[in-house]
Amino acid sequence: MKIIVTGSTGFIGKNLVDALRHKEGLELFLADSKTPIETIASWGKMASMLIHLAGYSRTHETHDVYQENLTFTQQLINVLPKHLTVLFTSTNAVTRHHRYVETKYAEEQALLHHFQHVHIFRLDNVFGKWAKPFYNSVIATFIVGEMQQIPYSLFDEDQPKKFIYIDDLVERFLMWIHQPKDGLTVVEGTYEKTPREILNLLRIIKDDWQSQRLLSYPDAFQQRLAITWMSYLQPDHAKHTLVQHTDERGSLIEVSKNPRFGQWSINEIQPHQSKGNHYHRIRFEKFILLTGQVTLKWRYPFETSWQEIVMKEPYHVMDIPPGVIHQLTNDQTYSATLLMWSSLVYDPSSPDTYLPPL
Repeated sequence: MKIIVTGSTGFIGKNLVDALRHKEGLELFLADSKTPIETIASWGKMASMLIHLAGYSRTHETHDVYQENLTFTQQLINVLPKHLTVLFTSTNAVTRHHRYVETKYAEEQALLHHFQHVHIFRLDNVFGKWAKPFYNSVIATFIVGEMQQIPYSLFDEDQPKKFIYIDDLVERFLMWIHQPKDGLTVVEGTYEKTPREILNLLRIIKDDWQSQRLLSYPDAFQQRLAITWMSYLQPDHAKHTLVQHTDERGSLIEVSKNPRFGQWSINEIQPHQSKGNHYHRIRFEKFILLTGQVTLKWRYPFETSWQEIVMKEPYHVMDIPPGVIHQLTNDQTYSATLLMWSSLVYDPSSPDTYLPPL
């Protein structure tokens, strides 16, 4: 199938094209604002489908870009054959009196009167990766504003708005492309939140990210917000200074933590040093040897004899159950490093760490 995609470099266009490129049997003709209408006309002689995503969503001070949207759609009608199957993205706000809404509705009518097969997707607010902040996504604006400390305005802060995640929307488009049909689909937002609620959730995500806590949340909307937050990170913004605890035995470096999923740390043990000799009542742990060699000794608090095993193969994994005294000793002349997971995030006020009875 040969498909023309207008607005291929826009927010929705980038995400849809990225998905289409991984589908077999498709040839894409990608148009952006610089593509001559004559080129699109030549594509129309080969293509069977038009996905029309192009359109400005915010006007310019010096001219009416909403009228330009309508003008471009009329140009497509003038140069493309009627038999093309058309997908057009419009807005759920078609009944509101606004130039953007009025021109979108006019585009709908123009397409329906020309092409034989048209399906219109009316959308609520879309969010996700690659949206343009300070232009077509309030969530992208909040994220970049918070991340880069750029001033932004908060409008209608307590007015609920509906949002749909970009990957969920793309899935709807892919289903239609696989089995196209004429008609109208009103794609209502899966999530209804006020701008103030969204901003508060994003600030929680920001604090979790800065504190090196895992960005994993039971709420589906907040999890998608976290994914979107991470998509706006630049390499020079993604630097972290890991918290490191060091003494003569070695170092413990905190990597990540989350109340739901526990804590990951890197545990370095210097030559001829030991760590541990304690137990936990409710916490359990996992040790993964990365480098070097250590001897793991363990026993129960009500026993006196130790059992032991030598961890010397890389990625040797040992689980430490609750209620078991454990001690790691490095008898070698070089340091040893382990990746350590704890089922609980360490809390100094309630460490759940107990020395063995005398």
